[in-house]
Amino acid sequence: LHKNHPELPIQEDETAIVVYAARQYQQSSKDVDFIRHLYPRLIAPAGDFMSRFIDDKTSLPHASYDLWEQQFATFTYTVFLTLCGLEAAAEIAESLHKAEDAKRWRDAIKKITAGLKGLRDDNGRYLKCILLTLEGKIEKDSTVDAANFFGAFLYGKADKDALDETVRLIEERLLGSAPIGGVPRYEHDDYFLEDKTKLGNPWMITTLWLARYYISENRQKDALELINWVQERAGDSGMLSEQVDPNTGIGVGVSPLVWSHSTFLETVLKLSD
Repeated sequence: LHKNHPELPIQEDETAIVVYAARQYQQSSKDVDFIRHLYPRLIAPAGDFMSRFIDDKTSLPHASYDLWEQQFATFTYTVFLTLCGLEAAAEIAESLHKAEDAKRWRDAIKKITAGLKGLRDDNGRYLKCILLTLEGKIEKDSTVDAANFFGAFLYGKADKDALDETVRLIEERLLGSAPIGGVPRYEHDDYFLEDKTKLGNPWMITTLWLARYYISENRQKDALELINWVQERAGDSGMLSEQVDPNTGIGVGVSPLVWSHSTFLETVLKLSD
C-alpha cells in the first residue's frame, strides 16, 4: 500500500533493463533460438506490461520505486529505461516477424515520448521524478540525482540540450562535493553517511556514469580522471565497493559490488573504443 492505495511493489526499470539486456545479447551473439525461447515467457509479457503501465493524464509510466529502492514516483531514469525496454522488445519482435507486437510497443513509445516534456523543470533540465497523486495533482521533485541524466543518456534519443543542462547541474552540485572527489548518488543522500555535513558518499557507478558521458562528448581526459579515481579506490585485492567515505575514500557498503565492477569494465571498454 502507498498512502492506503494498492500499488505494485516493483521497480519498473528492472523489468525494462532485462528486455534491454536480452536485445543486447541477441545482437552480439546472434543466438536467435534462445531469444525465440524467451519471447513468449519473458519478452512479450514484459513488453505488454510496460505498454499498459502508463497514466493517461501524464502519458508517462505509472509510479513505481526508484533504482535506489527508496522512493515511489515516476522517475526520469525509469521512464527512459522503459523506453529502452520497449524499443528492445519491438526490435526483438521485428526480428521474429511479430509485427503486431512490435506496432503495439512502438505505439507505447510514441505515447511516452509525448509526455517527456512533463519531466523537465522551468530551466529545461530533467527532474528527478513526478508523482501523480490520487487527487489528480502532479508533484515535482527537482532533487539533483546522477540518475536524472543517465537514463536519458542510455536511451540515446533524449533531448540533447536537456541532457547537457542536467549534466551541468550534476557537475555543479555533486561532482567534487566530497573532499575525496567522486559523485554521490544525489543531494542529501544519508545512506551509510557518517559525516552529515556532506551531501552524500561518492558512489563508483555514478562517478563512472559521468565518465561515460564525457567519453561521448570526446572529453577523454576528463573521463580518464574519473576512471582513475575509481581505480584508486579499489581495495588491495582489486575489489570495488559500492561507495566510499567522502573524507577518507575508504570503501563503504557492499564490497565487492558486481554493479561497480561491470560499470568499470563497460566504461573502460567505451574509452578504448
